[in-house]
Amino acid sequence: MRSRTSIFLILSAVVYMFGITGVNTLAQAADPPPIVWADTIDQGYEDKAYGVATDGLGNIIVTGRAYIGGNYDFFTVKYDSNGTILWADTVDMGDLDYAYGVATDGSGNIIVTGTSWIGGTYDFLTVKYDSNGTILWTDIVNPGGRSDCAYAVTTDSYDNIIVTGTAEIGMNNSDFYTVKYEPGGSVLWKDTINVGAWDRPLGIATDGSDNIIIAGYAYRGFANPSYDYYIIKYDSNGTVVWTDTINLGEHEYGLAVATDASDNFIVTGKAQSEPYGPHNFYTVKYNKYCIKQWSDLIDPGEDDEALGVATDVSGNIIVTGTAEIGGNNDYYTVKYDPNGIIQWTDIIDLGNDEEAYAVAIDVSGSIIVTGAARIGGNYDYYTVKYAPDPSFIEVTPEVITIDLSDISITPNPSLRNVYISYRVVSQKMIPVSLEVYDLLGRRMVTLVDKQHKGGTYRVNWDTKEFSQGIYFLKIKSGDYENVKKITLLSG
Repeated sequence: MRSRTSIFLILSAVVYMFGITGVNTLAQAADPPPIVWADTIDQGYEDKAYGVATDGLGNIIVTGRAYIGGNYDFFTVKYDSNGTILWADTVDMGDLDYAYGVATDGSGNIIVTGTSWIGGTYDFLTVKYDSNGTILWTDIVNPGGRSDCAYAVTTDSYDNIIVTGTAEIGMNNSDFYTVKYEPGGSVLWKDTINVGAWDRPLGIATDGSDNIIIAGYAYRGFANPSYDYYIIKYDSNGTVVWTDTINLGEHEYGLAVATDASDNFIVTGKAQSEPYGPHNFYTVKYNKYCIKQWSDLIDPGEDDEALGVATDVSGNIIVTGTAEIGGNNDYYTVKYDPNGIIQWTDIIDLGNDEEAYAVAIDVSGSIIVTGAARIGGNYDYYTVKYAPDPSFIEVTPEVITIDLSDISITPNPSLRNVYISYRVVSQKMIPVSLEVYDLLGRRMVTLVDKQHKGGTYRVNWDTKEFSQGIYFLKIKSGDYENVKKITLLSG
């Protein structure tokens, strides 16, 4: 019989109590959460949303391509949490422009990246907006001098921006190309990786140490012509610290990557399980030391590809993509627990073809999936938001606000401590850890990591090095885990 432990948490002189009453059992093949809203955007012809991100206020940003005025343009739209459009913007460089990736930083700025036909070649095009949709800067990169395309973007804890994509260097040769910007748009470093003849990175993420993980695929070689997952891990300075190739025997394409709060990283995409056969979802999880933890192959339809992945603060994993079911493509989304056990799956079928390209999770634990749906003969942006997952609500029962209105956010901020008190009720020594994470799931600081016996404990969190925004305090003891959301405000 398991002993019971209770922890009482006090934040900013307000007492919130919760207890450990046993081990939470994960749902087995539960129903997916309901969809609370869906939105379609039709700009007149073939419009497809390829990227989605959320900010600290629960707003949702979707980007992709829209056919406007005879050409494709970047088209980015920002929703509030209820699905109301706050603003939309078009970027037209004069010809063909396709936005593929979007990310937000700690200040709510938005970065969109993709490719643009400029001067006879395709180039990387990256645009940074403020939260109101005003363009702060744009940058064009033509690393290969031929056809180059940026596919993914992320930010780190310093609001630096990292973009990755394909650079066509020489005839019939494309390489991974990654560039890191400081917040103002100046290039910090850039790197090219050539694995085979045709290499393409499709996903990028950062972890709590600002390491950068890029996932894509590489050509195995003419002697054995096929594609493999190819994964790269950089440190923050652009030094490659690890690479991995996944070869299941046929064609494998890494298409997306995400990190979790423990610096694990998850890569998803598509793989063939038999020669010349259809593709299936294929997802693999690595720990922070780049050791593979588990992998899973899902065959929901005839020919399927996983195109997006995200994690929540509890380490659950959401994978989305397209499954060919009944002759048409449908949105297909699956939730895993941290150990790779499927919790639920969901199919969205509007009666024709639907292609899910990206997924994000907001501060309430709601899942947002975006892509394209064929409606009235043409593809339109199609975005859905699910209700917060019950398992997420279970571990985030309260919102705690720490008011820092008396702090001046300057180069020399005043010192302000957050005092966290907790009480352990136990007859023996038990492990207790308290860790603070940012909105992107990056561990910012470990406050406690030690053995405790019964008693009341107090720890300081010195916030002078932390900017305003939303953070999560993760409390863990044995099999018990709980998360508190903390909002740091400045006036």
